[in-house]
Amino acid sequence: MGLLKFPSDVTNHNGEWLPGVILMRGASVALLLILQPNDVPEEEETKNVFSTVQPRIAARNLRLANIPADMLDESGTFAGGAAEEIEEETGLKLKADELIDMTAPTLAEGGPTTERLQHATHPSTGGCDESITAFLWQRRVKRSGRPYGLPPWWRRQVD
Repeated sequence: MGLLKFPSDVTNHNGEWLPGVILMRGASVALLLILQPNDVPEEEETKNVFSTVQPRIAARNLRLANIPADMLDESGTFAGGAAEEIEEETGLKLKADELIDMTAPTLAEGGPTTERLQHATHPSTGGCDESITAFLWQRRVKRSGRPYGLPPWWRRQVD
């Protein structure tokens, strides 16, 4: 559905009004994709990270680099939009069982709660319900005469 915005009319237990506007974005995934050429020792730091460069007006930046991210599909799984977008843009096929959930170790199990929160990080809770689960994907690849075995068009530039 995308992004929903609506005003909120909330009072606390003392009847005091708490003004606000809520942006409902929902659950997302972020993907840290690391490629290392297989002609160097694994412990060597020669690794490359995929990033996207996109205009982000709210950050006052027309060429902001980020790791790939996307909203979860309707089934609530990674396999939807994010995986398809990565494959379209890079030719890489990511499988869910190859991903390492980097969010889970950072979230300590708390005590009893009545809140039903997505098991993820919540970066903008002051006005947005967005939750992000971060995954790591690493692969050693052949150079094959081109950057890391990827199709020649993988390195797209923003004009």
